Amino acid sequence: MRVVLASKSPRRKELLKGIIENFEIIAPNIDETPFPSENPVFYAERLSTLKAFAVANFTKEMNTCLIIASDTIVTVDDIILGKPVDYADACRMLSLLSGKTHNVYTAITLMVHNETNTILTETEMTRVTFKQLKLSDIHRYLGKIEWHDKAGSYAVQNESEMIIDRVDGSLTNVIGFPLRRFFSMVETLALWPNILYSASK
Repeated sequence: MRVVLASKSPRRKELLKGIIENFEIIAPNIDETPFPSENPVFYAERLSTLKAFAVANFTKEMNTCLIIASDTIVTVDDIILGKPVDYADACRMLSLLSGKTHNVYTAITLMVHNETNTILTETEMTRVTFKQLKLSDIHRYLGKIEWHDKAGSYAVQNESEMIIDRVDGSLTNVIGFPLRRFFSMVETLALWPNILYSASK
């Protein structure tokens, strides 16, 4: 079965490379603007599903393929934090997260694109607690990572000891692709023998 990752995220690409031997990448182009007062889980799942359908338009010639789409968001104090628009916005987000525990949601959509178009979407949630950060800490941290494409303006896999006190739940979820949730969904759709060649935590 051909596999298509509907994402331009290098983190998702690297995580998926550890468990799937061959896959293609098609970056979806969708409007990621949240609806007013949109529930975080609904928002993440809506975007993940939209990404899958957007990529499905490019896979019509494939007899059967699995489209993997995902979306990660950060929420704190009922505020949805997506990707920062600029450096000042990145500073604002990290200031909001400073000294608090926030939630990271990643929705995964699996679409078996064939005559039936089977689709499954699920969401993983992880709680992340930040250290109390000074503005100088924030500037120093942002100077060490690539923050532009990160939900919440941080990367748990890069220099996390500078900002994070504790992670409760799936670490790969915070990176952007919860592997255990993915394995469970693949098993639900009975896709194991067709796409996977190894297991990972």
